[in-house]
Amino acid sequence: MCIGKNGDGYQSKSVGGSGSHVAPALWGANSYNNGAGMNRLLTSAAFIHSNMPLGTGWNHPAVSNEDTYDVAAYLSSKERPQMSGLKKDYPKLEIKAVDCPYPPYADDFS
Repeated sequence: MCIGKNGDGYQSKSVGGSGSHVAPALWGANSYNNGAGMNRLLTSAAFIHSNMPLGTGWNHPAVSNEDTYDVAAYLSSKERPQMSGLKKDYPKLEIKAVDCPYPPYADDFS
């Protein structure tokens, strides 16, 4: 209901204007970039668990933990704008967040 079929969110329509976002785009050209906090699995899963579907209260989650991580992983797999300079984001790779989805990494795992 909120993200639309193509992940482009939902905008209210105003007379003579383009409208404002009621729900932001979650993937695609108008979404957050790959360096944003919401592109991290743990961050997006926490948000999803506490806020979705629309109208859910943080203290009464409607989605199971497993489903929450599945939805977060699905969203993270989608194309989004690419932020430049991400190699400089974590100067000390050994303290880089475990769920950070972009290189470089401190280890050599695939």
